[in-house]
Amino acid sequence: MLSSSTTEYDVFISFRGEDTRKTFTGRLFNALKDRAIRVYMDRLLKGGDEIWPTLEKAIENSLMSIVVFSENFATSKWCLEELVKIVQWRDHHGQVVIPVFYRTEPRDVRSQRGSYEKAFAKYEREEKESNREKISKWRQALKEAANISGWHSTHYEDDDELARKVVKDVLEMRILKHPNIPTGLVGIKQIRKSIKFKMKQHGVIGIWGMPGIGKTTIAKMLFAKSFPHYDYVCYAENAKEYTPQRLLSELLREQISTDEAGFVNTLSRLSNRKVLIVLDNVKEYDQTLLEAVCEGYKSHSRDSKLIITTTDKDLLEKRVEWTFEVKQWTDSKSIELLSLKAFEERIPPKPFENLVNMVVKYAGGIPLALNVLGSYLRHKSIQFWENTLKKLQKHLHQGIDIAFRKIYDELDKPDKEIFLDIAFFFHGEKKDLVSSILEACNFSAINGIEVLHDKAMITTIPFKETIDMHGLLRELAYKVVHEENSKDPRKRSRLRDTQDICDVLKENKKSLDAIEGIILDLSQIKNMHLSPDAFKRMNKLRFLKFYIPSNQISGKMVLPKDLEPFSDKLRYFEWHQYPFVSLPPSFCAKLLVEIRMPHSHVKRLWEEKQELEHLEGIDLSECKELEELPDLSEAKRLKWVNLTGCETLTILPSSVFSSNTLVSLILDRCTNLQCVKAKGHLNSLQYISVKGCSNLTEFAVSSDLIKNLDLSYTKIEELDKSIGKLQKLESLNLEGSRVKHLPKVLSALKLLKELKHSYNGLEIDKQQLQDLFNSLHSLQILHLKDCKNSFEFPDNIIALSKLRELRLDGSYVTRLPATIKGLQELEILSLDNCIYLETLPEPPSSIKEFSVVNCSSLSVAHLNTLATKMVGKTKRISFNNSLTLSSGDILHSIMESIHSTMMSAVSNNATVRSYGTDVHSYNYNSVEVSLPGDTIPEQFAYKTEKSSSITIELPDSLSNSIGFIYSVVLSPRHGTKKHRAKIRCQYSFAGGTNSSWEDITISELNSDHLFIWYDPFHTDKILGQDKPSFHLEFSVVATDTGEVDDSIIVKECGVQIINESEWQIFSQEFDKMKKDIEEESSTQQLHPSHGSQDHSHVQTPPHDLKKERIDKQNNDTENQISKRQTEMNEQSSVDLQIEEKMESAPNENKTSGGKSHKENKPIKGKGNEEPPTESDVGLPLSIDSVKNNASVDMSKENYHDQPNAMGEVKHLEEKQEVHHSIHDMTADEPHIAKRKEAMDLKTSEGQEHTSNADQTGNLGQQNVDAKKLQELHKAKTTLLSQPINSSSIPSHGSGS
Repeated sequence: MLSSSTTEYDVFISFRGEDTRKTFTGRLFNALKDRAIRVYMDRLLKGGDEIWPTLEKAIENSLMSIVVFSENFATSKWCLEELVKIVQWRDHHGQVVIPVFYRTEPRDVRSQRGSYEKAFAKYEREEKESNREKISKWRQALKEAANISGWHSTHYEDDDELARKVVKDVLEMRILKHPNIPTGLVGIKQIRKSIKFKMKQHGVIGIWGMPGIGKTTIAKMLFAKSFPHYDYVCYAENAKEYTPQRLLSELLREQISTDEAGFVNTLSRLSNRKVLIVLDNVKEYDQTLLEAVCEGYKSHSRDSKLIITTTDKDLLEKRVEWTFEVKQWTDSKSIELLSLKAFEERIPPKPFENLVNMVVKYAGGIPLALNVLGSYLRHKSIQFWENTLKKLQKHLHQGIDIAFRKIYDELDKPDKEIFLDIAFFFHGEKKDLVSSILEACNFSAINGIEVLHDKAMITTIPFKETIDMHGLLRELAYKVVHEENSKDPRKRSRLRDTQDICDVLKENKKSLDAIEGIILDLSQIKNMHLSPDAFKRMNKLRFLKFYIPSNQISGKMVLPKDLEPFSDKLRYFEWHQYPFVSLPPSFCAKLLVEIRMPHSHVKRLWEEKQELEHLEGIDLSECKELEELPDLSEAKRLKWVNLTGCETLTILPSSVFSSNTLVSLILDRCTNLQCVKAKGHLNSLQYISVKGCSNLTEFAVSSDLIKNLDLSYTKIEELDKSIGKLQKLESLNLEGSRVKHLPKVLSALKLLKELKHSYNGLEIDKQQLQDLFNSLHSLQILHLKDCKNSFEFPDNIIALSKLRELRLDGSYVTRLPATIKGLQELEILSLDNCIYLETLPEPPSSIKEFSVVNCSSLSVAHLNTLATKMVGKTKRISFNNSLTLSSGDILHSIMESIHSTMMSAVSNNATVRSYGTDVHSYNYNSVEVSLPGDTIPEQFAYKTEKSSSITIELPDSLSNSIGFIYSVVLSPRHGTKKHRAKIRCQYSFAGGTNSSWEDITISELNSDHLFIWYDPFHTDKILGQDKPSFHLEFSVVATDTGEVDDSIIVKECGVQIINESEWQIFSQEFDKMKKDIEEESSTQQLHPSHGSQDHSHVQTPPHDLKKERIDKQNNDTENQISKRQTEMNEQSSVDLQIEEKMESAPNENKTSGGKSHKENKPIKGKGNEEPPTESDVGLPLSIDSVKNNASVDMSKENYHDQPNAMGEVKHLEEKQEVHHSIHDMTADEPHIAKRKEAMDLKTSEGQEHTSNADQTGNLGQQNVDAKKLQELHKAKTTLLSQPINSSSIPSHGSGS
């Protein structure tokens, strides 16, 4: 785009010398020069200049071109070549073209008639065939230029008048091309681009927003960049100053006298031309002009554009095709703009940073306010800034006042009152509440709120449905009310200033009739004296709000013995910690919409029955002394009642349920309430909660709309049959209640998503569960905790296909079916303290949290499925205090599964990086595992014994390192450790770079435990440093204080480095395992098992179960001892066979043993004769991608450091949905993982530790029967298996 700062000339004049040099063009040149306009015409050619290159350069270096079409213009090839160049420069670079038709008609130029026709006839005869294309370009240029709105000599008396008009036009075009707009408008270009994109699709565009938000600036920028490309243009900067006649005159560049109908007809006739009109700052009284322009545009194509800016959205309805809402600026952009204005720099000086932030907060993202304040504070001292901020707290800046006052003055009287009420009392309140109170005040609330919204004076926050008003508009409202009487607050309609209110409420006999509303923050008062008749003298009081913000306490209030009555016009009453036992005796609630008195001393509200025709809400929460509720039978509009924590309340009157409009009833912790019963079926009730009503024994409420029912921690023993009528019930919480049986009617709750119960007296059997599972297909969360009667889960749990969370903590469940593996939505499986659960089937691949704590009887087959579904997951696996896991086979199986899961996470993260995706918590994977153990796994090449720190020497080929797996052994010093703590890891590099993070929450430990985890963010941080080594220090810190916890010590620590070659090798075999698992899962779903025996009729006492388990363990132990001698004798022969097989393999594939810090070379086995290609494994990880990812802010991105909760699961699920494209790219990649040898925590007692060569050799070599060799390896592993704590493994790390 051309700009005056980059062009040498403002104007280039193209003309036919013999026609106009000595007449009009000469006069025009002089007139332009006289107005300091930089102009070029051919008289500036110097001797020796090459004519065409000089003219061409002059055109390119001009902001505008004036083309003087005269009778013989077309007879000059020079003129025609100039015109072609000018038109090209207009099309490609936005040069402004101003045609002047001097004693010739535009139609003659456009259609080449008259003298133009003769000239072209000559060209057609004389020019060669090769020049026909040039003639065509001349014709096209004449047509395009003649279509542009220009000046006609026949409309003016003489050449001087015509020249003056053209000069004026040039000056206006120069301003339009470079409008006077504020500098440094951050982000304005992006806004302009987005609107221009929409302009390609739509012809009529609206730009809407509050005053000072930048609508005019955006319109000017759009016009400046666009108008040179249009034939007829007009920018009506202030629409109210334009009539249809004036707009048409500026559009056609000639004086037009016409009425509205003539305007529409004329504008319609231009439908074959490109027309651009901007109507800026359109108001309601501009509708005549607006209607005429919109009507005239109906016949135009989308090549013509109409842009309308306004603060009134209603004016755009059904007139525009698309509306751009101008939003408030972000803080970062606001800081940049304010800094440019105040300091002429984009970043504020250090001493001013806090002050700049305070001004930005005050301005609230309004560019006008930022410009005004920035100019006012320009080059001022810190003290001046501080004093200005103090002043702004009491007085709105005049420049801002002027801009906003205009829109307030345009409101009708009732809308002004609504605006003031919202500014003082209802900012941030629910729209429904605001409407109800305003309607009760006899305002037309719906219309008034819509008017304010359409004028951008309020906004409605989506989802919350609250009304918000910008801070500067609220400041305007405060000023308007202050101006009602600047000296005496008693004569103002609304009060919010603490000191003003304290002065008014003191004992004073003066009239307070003017006051309609008071809002007071009680935490701001110091020693407020309250006169007993203060409120009685406020005859017009509609609104009273005495509140205490969260985490604040009330100041001191000096109270009278009693209060005299309030105004009978009161619509809203709120008084936190109301100090009296009741409202005044003659309190009138007839017009009251809401009453809120939380944490008050009130025992009752009023004695007599009252008319309550407007009452919608009552909040008496935490009123510990409340003894009774008033008769609410007349409250026909009652929507909600909150009685949380009313501990003295014993009876809930039936009148509470008398309203057909009741939506919410909260009775939590009403500890003396015994019965909650509605006489009939309720039509509107959606939410009711009696949580913590510890003496509640009877509950019978039914409604078609109830979605959530919380009966937890009550004395309810039996669910009323009416619960089966709650057809929309989605959540039922019975935790801590005394419900012994889950009734059959629960099967009717087809929409139930959440069922929670925890009670040691719960009696449930397999058949009951089977019936429930066959019906509750919507169930997502199921808790059956602390059930001390043994029960078994049925196979049809697979029917709960949407189940996401299953918690059976503390229950005597004896069996989980194998079909649980088919629950592909299950993310949380918690079996803590399930001491009679002896076997655990393979869990589904979707699991994120798998907790099996204090399950001393449990044995596990394997957990391989946990590795098959990793994208965007955090896997938490805990086997804390599950002591039987130390048996060799079980432990080996678990460790093999854990290793697969770790490698799968590493593999997926490498895929994420290879796509160059920005790393966030929703596409990275991590794994956390804890289980009994006292030794770091042998696969950890770097490890230390009796030390909590370790130094890692990184390999030279750092670009091949794609992950670190960390491990520590923790030991509680004084037996069982119950409080929560975290593992902290501090890392440092040579050169002084230090950092730390806290990972892995630790709960109860009763012995040494092994913790293993993989976290990709830490990998990125470390690899991003590009250092040859780093040092790690592990410790345990208390969760609450962050201090080191000496009661748990770090006995050992270790690090395993995963490199790219290991990842590629692992991926091939893991893909096969994953495919097998998926096929097996599919088969199970098609052919579910029916062979399991039903033992539901057998009621085995818990102590008998325990005895059977102990006897079984003793027999197993004896059998193992008897077999041990035979196995030991066979061991040497097995070893010999393996060694013979190893010696037959190629030497180049063998690895050297006994060397620390060396990477093992990949082993080729069956199905992997050659290393995988890039196409097999996806894009390789580059160290550059790791460095880029290392810049991620750990505090923000490392979501899995946060405490585990369902909220986190939900949050993660939402993130995954937002970034589904990343998952789609990575979910099914063929290189997800390749199995590496499983971590083995055991060595043979009394045996030397096997060398690296022995371990890797057991996998087989290229020319060996891999399958047979694997069988031999498995046999050897079985012989060598021992409990985890039975040996000490030599360390290989630098810290040994």
